[in-house]
Amino acid sequence: HLGYGVVDAEKILSINLPSTRDDVPESFDKAFTLKNGEVYAEKINMPGDQDWYHLNVSQCGKMTIRFPEVSSPNDLHTVVGVQLKDREIYAKHVVDDKGIGGEETYSFQIAPGNYYLIVSDMNKHWSSRSYKVTGMFESTDELMIFPDSRNHWAKREISYLTKCGIIEGFPNGTFHPDESITRAQAAKIISEELRLPPNESDFPDVESSKWYAPYVGAVEKAGIIIGYPDGEFRPEKTLSRAEMAKILVKAYALTGDSSQTFTDVKKDFWAKSYIQTLVANGIAVGYPDQTFRPTAKMTRAEFSAMEARVLNDSFISVP
Repeated sequence: HLGYGVVDAEKILSINLPSTRDDVPESFDKAFTLKNGEVYAEKINMPGDQDWYHLNVSQCGKMTIRFPEVSSPNDLHTVVGVQLKDREIYAKHVVDDKGIGGEETYSFQIAPGNYYLIVSDMNKHWSSRSYKVTGMFESTDELMIFPDSRNHWAKREISYLTKCGIIEGFPNGTFHPDESITRAQAAKIISEELRLPPNESDFPDVESSKWYAPYVGAVEKAGIIIGYPDGEFRPEKTLSRAEMAKILVKAYALTGDSSQTFTDVKKDFWAKSYIQTLVANGIAVGYPDQTFRPTAKMTRAEFSAMEARVLNDSFISVP
């Protein structure tokens, strides 16, 4: 008989750990590919075990990751990672909504690309019992219309970006299409669409605790959005149409020139070449009065229209 608090070494040594022979690999290059809608059973075989799953998405739509059966003592912790380059992955979503033995379900809008599910136990427990996992992707041609964008000229572009998870509405279900967009908001949208890894910002007016800090740092390090001559970024400042032209040209390495002229864009205007490149690519056009209004505030609808045209040629109207 062993007293309280004394380890029963013989019992510990006799415990049979689950076999790892058929375990889902713990590496990027050997990740198990999930087929759409199929349910798979797997185990957290060892303390610290990670199961890697792969998902390839070719269209915009909705992805739902579900763990319908999770037995005690497991508390699954899931990281949805986005592949950037050959082996570079960063966390796009982290899922751990339920506690021990709780079913986990998470849905999000998704753009085309390679995604990885990295499943582990929150408390580094292992278990001989299986958990189940399924990935369901849904693509729809139906427009995702916000009530305040139902009759808006940019409703199709807004719907497209929303279905791809590139831009979002507000918590009350509206979009505010004619509201101005800030430099911080633009940084978030561009960095997420390009899958730039979050980064620290060097701008003195971008506090690390702010929601936009990692996005500003991302576009800063990529050289897509730079600061002003005084060294500030001015995250809450409204984005202008000229600034948007430069951002899109640099972000997507656009080239080309146009002979079209605008009465309010002089030859020595700093953004003239960027504006001409957008016009050459059919991404931006002027107004009927032959102006471009480069210093005008960029609206969320205009931003959506230009971004959609860059990503999908079908939104470019051919004269």
